Amino acid sequence: MEIGESAAAVSHTVYEAAKVSGAKGHQTFFRITLPLLTPGIAAGWILAFFAGFRELVILRWCAGTTSTCSRPGS
Repeated sequence: MEIGESAAAVSHTVYEAAKVSGAKGHQTFFRITLPLLTPGIAAGWILAFFAGFRELVILRWCAGTTSTCSRPGS
């Protein structure tokens, strides 16, 4: 979602200016598109990391350990 919002925020005049300046498709991507999408990519990566980390914490909490899940009479 963050990457899509970052891409939507880029004005088409930037790409038109690159085309008029003679930039090819890969040059436009690496010199214009990728740097402008970097904040959205970073935000998406951070959100995905923390969502996965949260699942790991919940899983470890639910699984417990032998010291916290002792049986009666042990």
